Amino acid sequence: MFLKGRRTVSSPLSSRLARALPATTLDRYILGQAVDYFILALVVFTLIVFFSDQVMDFLGQMGKFNVPWTTAFALLGLNLPNSVGFILPASAFMAVMMTYNALNNQFELIAMRMNGISLRRLLLPALVIGLLASALAYWLGDFVAPTANRLSLQLKSAVISQATLPSGKSSLTFPLYDDQHHLQKLVFISRYQDRALQASTIIDLSQRGVLQVTQAKSGQIDPPDNWVFNSANTYTVFKNRDVLAFNHQGVLRVRNLLRGEGASAAKTPASEQARIADPMNADSNLHNFASLFQRVQRREEAGRRVSNKTYVNLWEKITLPLSCLALVICAVPLALTSPRRLGNRGFLFSLGALFLLYVLRALFINLGLLDKLTLGGLLSPSMAMLLACWLPIAIIAGLGLALLARKSRVL
Repeated sequence: MFLKGRRTVSSPLSSRLARALPATTLDRYILGQAVDYFILALVVFTLIVFFSDQVMDFLGQMGKFNVPWTTAFALLGLNLPNSVGFILPASAFMAVMMTYNALNNQFELIAMRMNGISLRRLLLPALVIGLLASALAYWLGDFVAPTANRLSLQLKSAVISQATLPSGKSSLTFPLYDDQHHLQKLVFISRYQDRALQASTIIDLSQRGVLQVTQAKSGQIDPPDNWVFNSANTYTVFKNRDVLAFNHQGVLRVRNLLRGEGASAAKTPASEQARIADPMNADSNLHNFASLFQRVQRREEAGRRVSNKTYVNLWEKITLPLSCLALVICAVPLALTSPRRLGNRGFLFSLGALFLLYVLRALFINLGLLDKLTLGGLLSPSMAMLLACWLPIAIIAGLGLALLARKSRVL
């Protein structure tokens, strides 16, 4: 009855989606507003992620290698499924929270309660939004993202193989990282002009317990990618040992320096090479849940160690989509406040619940990666990482259900 006198404005997409769902007029009314908020939140969060410092730094690094901007934006587009899948829980949460908060502030919930509609019944449209967001997040993370990651890896390999230094520029710095984003080398070139190098410095951290610094007054790059340094001095510092200086007479040749395949790579310890070359550490994001689960099982049956990071990548393909449901369950009771209360503290509490999930997720996962959740060996690493990935969702969902039961008695 109370909906007849109210004219709402909604987008054609949300209207068609709401009419397509087999629900009552009330459900379609709430879903129409929630879908609009969901699309708005998804766009805003995506823009925030893509205009972050990391993306701008990535574009700057691509510019240093003279990579075409079309290729750079193609790489960004291939990373879009990962970013969207990560922000879908926050988008669903904001959509549900803003929808129910608006209904609460405009006293429409009072009319609904006067017509005998319980808060548990009002939770149904929010669950629909959570299910849709969970399905979309699972589809992106399990089907789209692995394919996009494989294409991105192939494109990066092609870009690096064709990369060249921009001629005529000064103070060029190139950090090189391994698969775990640990700094391996830092290359500094004071000036590069027509394949001629001036005052170059290379800091090599690829060997454990060893710091190697190479300085050269001049040099050149010979095709296809041979770096030749003239009058180069190399200083090697071993852990708990003295500094050893070597004066290279003649020239020092390094191949594929900016691709991390220099001479020092051969000196890397065998254990470190095995860790970097471990496919379970390197390509976990290139497989869907079923494929990665089978690979982990075969590895465990063979008695080979599976890294904690691999377990995280495995279970997050399930827990990240399900966090959409946990958040919307928590958003509904937090968005509802008594009309007798001044202010809108429920909105602030809702934002706190959103950040709480990400804080708990980061906390438990980092504790698991550090083997702090094995309880002194009572739990296996796989079980500890399982708890690390599922506990944040269980805590948030339990908090939401407890608040919903409390609000049902109060409101």
